[in-house]
Amino acid sequence: MRQIAIILALFLGISGTSRAQVQTDQTFNSAIEEIFKLNFSSAQAHIRTLSNTNDWRVPYLRFQISFLKHFVDEDEAAFDKDRSRMEDLIESVEDNGDQDSPDYHLYLGEMNLEMASIEAKFNHKWSAAGYGLDGINHLEDGQEKFPTHKPMYAGIGVLNVALGSIPDSYKSFAAFLGFSGDLERGFRYLDRAIDASSKSEYAHLRAKHVFIYVYVMNALQPGKIESLTAYGVNPKENALLAFLEVKLLQARGKNNEIIEMIEAVQAIPNRYNFPYLDYLLGRAKLARGDDDANLVLERYVRTTKGVNYLKSTFRYLNWYYRLKGANALAESYKQKVLEEGNDFVGADKQALREMESGDYNLTLIRARLAFDAGDMVKALEYVPSTDAHKYSYAELIEFHYRRGRVFQELGQLSLAVQSFQQAARIQTTPLTFERVNAELQLAFILEDINANASIRHYQSVLEFENYPWYEGTQQKAKAGLSRLGVE
Repeated sequence: MRQIAIILALFLGISGTSRAQVQTDQTFNSAIEEIFKLNFSSAQAHIRTLSNTNDWRVPYLRFQISFLKHFVDEDEAAFDKDRSRMEDLIESVEDNGDQDSPDYHLYLGEMNLEMASIEAKFNHKWSAAGYGLDGINHLEDGQEKFPTHKPMYAGIGVLNVALGSIPDSYKSFAAFLGFSGDLERGFRYLDRAIDASSKSEYAHLRAKHVFIYVYVMNALQPGKIESLTAYGVNPKENALLAFLEVKLLQARGKNNEIIEMIEAVQAIPNRYNFPYLDYLLGRAKLARGDDDANLVLERYVRTTKGVNYLKSTFRYLNWYYRLKGANALAESYKQKVLEEGNDFVGADKQALREMESGDYNLTLIRARLAFDAGDMVKALEYVPSTDAHKYSYAELIEFHYRRGRVFQELGQLSLAVQSFQQAARIQTTPLTFERVNAELQLAFILEDINANASIRHYQSVLEFENYPWYEGTQQKAKAGLSRLGVE
């Protein structure tokens, strides 16, 4: 739930008014578009124009800039200093906004959900829950009073999807706070949102609604959507859209396109820096075998103001230097994985577990990188069936899982099923992501072949706990069961 809820707040918050007013609405919509592009200097010029008209939406726009800065910076200390000012901006909209406007409820819902997402990013769960509850209440009030207000559709849609796919371990907490959701209802509202934004009246919402729609679909139904360009937006012109396009390209093994995409976006002038793109770029360059992959990964370490993805970055640097034969440098980065950053996100949990387990098999790393680079033939050459006897019991999970993923990408589904079944039979402590994801991939493959078997595998996934990417994996399993008519 956490990742979908955070993205909900991130992009639900970039909304525009639908009323056909005069120049003020055009200026407002232009400000929204520039904010979404992380072009804050241009947005500020529009905000100054609106300030001269005493437009009640100005605090909302200022809030959006602050929110996105904190979101991409991940600087907890800066957010702590800015929290009271952001709360004042929420209060200003609440006290001075047009309560007869549907946007009044929409903006208050967005701002509170955005505060919740930042608090969640820094693991402040109770603060996040309080803001989240306020945000949900504002959105639900707005929907009740203005059920046909189309800019509200995306938020209501993602809200239902996020709450409808909530991991089992969070259900009692959500119920205590009064949260509930309906996956099917959520998907219907997302469909309505994407349809509404195709009309000229809501053109300024197009990029935002495309992002929301594609992000959710990719999170719960991987592989269904190949590119944002199918929806009439150009991710090379927008860092936030590029972030999502890279996720889609990763799933398709389009590594060269990932590098081209990120480098194009990073060349955009006047764009607020988005350090996470360096993390993605460094990872892609490592998979391709670029000599400068370490420089990009080290740049992420220098420029990020947060603590997320540091362990994962140090792990990739460890791999880089191991592959180069620089074992002393590799060991120094292993120690950084063990000692620096935190393990709040799945990639960092995975990095920590891998380094805590001791030495790793470099051939399996080569196979993983070849897979990430989209070179399935080379990946399979690293893990031929005749080599199974060379691996330890724990390593066999990764060995069979990697073969399964390669066969899956090659369309050889019967071989993929066999490999995933072999991976899923191996029981180790601690539980690994590869073990659980083998079960999930079996469920995906069998959906259209053997629904009952698919259901059993999805239900098995829901029984697992305490492994990297737990929340996202649970959401995928719940969405799969929903598609098969199982509540």
